[in-house]
Amino acid sequence: MAVTSAALEVEHLSIGIGERILVEDFSLSLDYGESLGLYGASGTGKTTFARAVAGLLDPSGASACTGSIRLAGSDVLHGDQTAGVPDAVLLPQNALLSMPPLIKVGDLAEALLGGSSDSSTRLQLQEVLTRLGVKDPERALLARPSELSGGERQRFLLALALLKDPKILIADEPTTALDHGSRDLVVRALKSAQEAANFALIVISHDRSLLTEVCVRSIPLAGRRSRSGQREGHASRSSVKRTGSLASRSGPVPHDADRGLLVAKDVTVRHGKRVVLDRMSVSLRTGAQLGVIGPSGSGKTTLVKAMAGLLRPTSGAVLERLSGGGWSRLR
Repeated sequence: MAVTSAALEVEHLSIGIGERILVEDFSLSLDYGESLGLYGASGTGKTTFARAVAGLLDPSGASACTGSIRLAGSDVLHGDQTAGVPDAVLLPQNALLSMPPLIKVGDLAEALLGGSSDSSTRLQLQEVLTRLGVKDPERALLARPSELSGGERQRFLLALALLKDPKILIADEPTTALDHGSRDLVVRALKSAQEAANFALIVISHDRSLLTEVCVRSIPLAGRRSRSGQREGHASRSSVKRTGSLASRSGPVPHDADRGLLVAKDVTVRHGKRVVLDRMSVSLRTGAQLGVIGPSGSGKTTLVKAMAGLLRPTSGAVLERLSGGGWSRLR
C-alpha cells in the first residue's frame, strides 16, 4: 500500500445498527493542520461517525460496519483497539455523561493525562481553562462534575483534549452549552491550538456559522434510512414568547404572582461557599412560556432544578398552586 501523508482517510464507510443505516458509503480525506466541518440533521450519523474514527464504536452494537478508516496510516476498524485510538481525541457533546460523577475533575485530569501527581499538570490545565474563559479554574478543579455548569464541564473536556496532544481532534457540538462570549473564546482556542500543534480537526455542529469560523471546508451527512431504503429525517420547532435574563440576583416576585401556577420566592442556592443563585424570584402563569438566558455558570440549570423540585434551595421557597387554590411548597 502506498505511503500517505494524510491524517485521516475514510473510504466507502457504512455503519448500520439493526434495521437502520446510520452512515452510508461515506468517504473523506483530511490532512494534518486541516479543519473540516460536519453537519446534518439529527439522526444522520454524525456522532456515530465520530465514534468510529476515534475507535470507540461498540462492535457488538453495530450489525454492519464496512469500508475503511485509516488514521495516521493505522487501520482503525480492524486494528487492535481496546480503548479507542491513542492518536484521536473525541470531545463529546454531553460532558456530564462522559465524566465520573464522584471524582473531582482535577483528579480526573491527572488520571487522563498520564497519572502525574505533581503540580505541573494542574498548572497547565488552569492556564488552558483560563484561556477558555473559566473564571476560577482552581475552584473548578476541586469540584465534582455536578458542581460545574454545563459550559464549564464542556470547556474542561476541551482543555483536556488540547493537552493530550492529539493527531486528530473531533469536537462534537463544542459550543452548544456556551454563551456568546465563551463561545468566542473556545473558537479562538481551537484555532490557535490547531495552528500551534498542526493536528487535524473535525467539528460537528448544527451551527453553520461556527463551522464557517473554524473550518476551511464543510460537508454534510445525509439522512439515515432503513434497510427498506426509506429515508428518515427529523425536524423540530420551538417558540418562546417571554424571555428573561438570569443574573446573579433578581428583583421581587411579579405583581401577578397571585395568579401564578409556579412561583419561586427569593431562592438562593449555594454549592459550598459559592453562591449559584442569589435571591432569585420568578412567577409562571398557566400557559406562559419563559426563556432564561445568561452566561455559563450563572445558575440557569440550577434554577430549573429548583423549580422542578429536584434540589432544595439553601433559602427561599418554590411554591406550586394546588387545584383547590392553595399553595404547596416544593421540597
